[in-house]
Amino acid sequence: MISKKTVSLTQRRRALDVVKAARARLAAIEVKLAEMQELTSEDQQFYDSADDEGLQQKQEVLQIILDNMISKGQLTKNEQKEVLVQLQEKLDAIDTQIQAAAAAGQAKKEGKLREVREKLELRRVTVTSAAAIVHKPKYEAEIKAVQKRLPAPAGLEKR
Repeated sequence: MISKKTVSLTQRRRALDVVKAARARLAAIEVKLAEMQELTSEDQQFYDSADDEGLQQKQEVLQIILDNMISKGQLTKNEQKEVLVQLQEKLDAIDTQIQAAAAAGQAKKEGKLREVREKLELRRVTVTSAAAIVHKPKYEAEIKAVQKRLPAPAGLEKR
């Protein structure tokens, strides 16, 4: 359903945020229950209707979909900019961790961090080299046909 109802990375990220928020709310309700606190009717209704395993599966699937979109370069121009900024921030953080691991003499950790950095760099190159996509309206052809049949608007009246 998510593939049919959402087409852009931004829309799918918002869906992922909603799922994460629902899981967090469910966890907070479970903490209240563990502490023997009374639930509001709204919290009780949410707790009765929510399924943590189902939400976890949805979160995992959405994350995979987002990762695939990024790795395949299926991003609009603005999404590319956002992803490149995030990747650069991650690269900077990894570089700092690599330097810290090298200074501490942790060769194994440094090697793993360098592998992660290579993957991030490859992803950055993929996003940079991919052509930006443009999402067209679902019924674009029909809209244009109707617009052609509409009469040209008369000059705007001044009041």
